Amino acid sequence: MLKTQESLEKVQQKRWTVWKGASYCGMSYREFLPLLRKENVPFPLSLEEMEREIHENRSEKIHRKTK
Repeated sequence: MLKTQESLEKVQQKRWTVWKGASYCGMSYREFLPLLRKENVPFPLSLEEMEREIHENRSEKIHRKTK
């Protein structure tokens, strides 16, 4: 529960992306989205943030494949 709260706070403060927050909690991106809604954490919508989300997701997939 503490990891979830910490993750939500960092996403809300825009220190972490949604992808990173979900990963930190051991959740998928889709599993994490309802938590954002429930806790009224706005989803990042700027172009820069969306590009960062995509980049982190691709980097995460590449990292998983090399393990």
